[in-house]
Amino acid sequence: QNSKSAALPIVMDDLIERNFGIMTGKPTKSIPDTCKPNILQSDTICYFLCPDGAETFPQLMERGKRIIQQIQFLHQDDDDEVEEEKKDCNVLLVAHGDIGKMI
Repeated sequence: QNSKSAALPIVMDDLIERNFGIMTGKPTKSIPDTCKPNILQSDTICYFLCPDGAETFPQLMERGKRIIQQIQFLHQDDDDEVEEEKKDCNVLLVAHGDIGKMI
């Protein structure tokens, strides 16, 4: 790839990690005591669903949709003036866990 076709990074604020509310900064071992009964627990993981003040999964889904829409807008190919490199290109997203799962 040459320098003409290499794109500069685009920072998207919506790629930040989920707001964990009262769980922000707390160790995962405190999930059962802090978040019961709204947890998913297995032998290997304990995951909270909706601690006080946290971003909900539907809110995360909406954020994920905005990200996809923005990428589609930036790379739409229905305009003759869009550079050829943008019409057929790869997109690399770097995100945190929960928002990455929603995308």
